[in-house]
Amino acid sequence: MNTFIKNFNIVVNNIIKSISNNDKININLFKCEYTVYNKNNKQFFTYNNILCFCLGGMAYELYYDILNKYYQNINLISNTEDYDFSFCLINNSDENKKILIENINDIFNNSIRNYQFEFMDDNKRVYKINKSNFKLDFFDKKDRMQFVLNFTYNNKKFHILELCFWYNGKVSDNYTINDFIKDKLFIYTNKENLNYYLLPLEKLIKTTYYALLDNYEKQNYSKCNKYLFRIKYIKQVYSSYYENYNNENNNELLNFIFKNYMRDIYHKYKIMFDYPFINSLLLVDIKNDKEILKCVIREQRTESHLTYIKNIQKYISNCNNKQNKLQYDELTEEDTENNFFN
Repeated sequence: MNTFIKNFNIVVNNIIKSISNNDKININLFKCEYTVYNKNNKQFFTYNNILCFCLGGMAYELYYDILNKYYQNINLISNTEDYDFSFCLINNSDENKKILIENINDIFNNSIRNYQFEFMDDNKRVYKINKSNFKLDFFDKKDRMQFVLNFTYNNKKFHILELCFWYNGKVSDNYTINDFIKDKLFIYTNKENLNYYLLPLEKLIKTTYYALLDNYEKQNYSKCNKYLFRIKYIKQVYSSYYENYNNENNNELLNFIFKNYMRDIYHKYKIMFDYPFINSLLLVDIKNDKEILKCVIREQRTESHLTYIKNIQKYISNCNNKQNKLQYDELTEEDTENNFFN
């Protein structure tokens, strides 16, 4: 289905553009600045637009689509089949909610009215998709208005697009409008003039860290592993980028994407690929045996605590010895220089 998911970006672009151009909706949404890179003329520019961004797995898929043109030997281990966009609703009165529901319904219907797509999967099955395969649902929750576009084929149902209009200055579970006042969002426009709406890489990694922490606490290790593989992909690409481009400074797009890696991403990568999160790669194999899993976690924590307590003083002593030796070497070198020049 990945071919279909990628093609559906055409509909996603129409929906986002329609929301941006709809005055009844637009007037009640928080605005911010975007940095835009156009693949055709290879130029950056900035403009104001509605605040929206693609979160989670699809953002990694879109980054992969961009970066794979430079690093085809590095694969992203991920599987994402939906687009998630978030907005901040300035006024969530009943009247504004009613206006929002009516206009979003119209936008969805207009965007998928003429949609036709046909493709063949690896098993030679032919898929023919049109507007009859889609259904829009909406939910008025405590903190947001949520619109979910569901896709059904061969009696299988999943949601392919989700729009959330958050209340009280929020833009997601982890971000508020204040997080976007200083930092611009990123839009990549490909050769077909389709927009990839993206969080800057450092903000995307931050949401991944929160998601990893939440799912590790819930013992949802399969999702944890997905997050680990995603950030590992970014680490691998950055390492190749640093070797090939950083010193030469000859690719503005890559420089822009990775400009804050060492400041905002590197340490999060080190934390995420360390204890305890890295344990999920093994714990996922026993997740269905709750008693064994509980016992393993208990034993692991006990052993880890004892190990840390036992070794921390040794680490401090070793580091002190190294620091003292370094200071001694510096003093010895300084004395030698003084004796030489005197």
